[in-house]
Amino acid sequence: MPDSKFGLMEEYRSLRDEIMKRQEARQLTIGFTVTAVATTTGLSLSGIAPNIEGPNLFVLALVGLALALVVAALLLTIHHTQHIDLMSTYIRHFVESEIPGIRWESRWTLYRKASRSKLSGGGLPMGTSKPLAFFYALMTLADFSVLFVTGLYSYWYAISVLSGLALLSLSLSFDLYFRKSRGWKTRWDLVDQEKVKPC
Repeated sequence: MPDSKFGLMEEYRSLRDEIMKRQEARQLTIGFTVTAVATTTGLSLSGIAPNIEGPNLFVLALVGLALALVVAALLLTIHHTQHIDLMSTYIRHFVESEIPGIRWESRWTLYRKASRSKLSGGGLPMGTSKPLAFFYALMTLADFSVLFVTGLYSYWYAISVLSGLALLSLSLSFDLYFRKSRGWKTRWDLVDQEKVKPC
């Protein structure tokens, strides 16, 4: 194998390893988040919270913490997913086009597009990011509903704080599902391999 092809194969293995690590990190993130949110939500509904007159700041803090955890998890998930997309696009554009027989990223991308086009309504979510976005949105709505169960909706500052966190979480879920923000734009095709200037 020529040195150039050998180098590309090593680069391919390195990028695939990094993709797998980031996919694992997404799964660990959602696992931790589900556990933490379930714990905080359970505490806020279990009667352990102090029984005081007026707004229960203990419950407000727990619900706010749960929503903040979902926001943090979404930021991490978006970060990992964008880097996975970046590396996947790089592999398709620069590596698979140079090495015969290496076609996984290209064929998987074509398969997803073909599967969506054959199903009504644009098809079912493929890959991992869209189901994760849907799940995080449901988690946000479920946690926000504690506001009404516990009576915190009667207090404007509780509504303001928790609504702000919930809206931020839902907007991040939307971005993870539809990929509309600038961070999703990967244009490796604009790079000419022969004209890249060394750093």
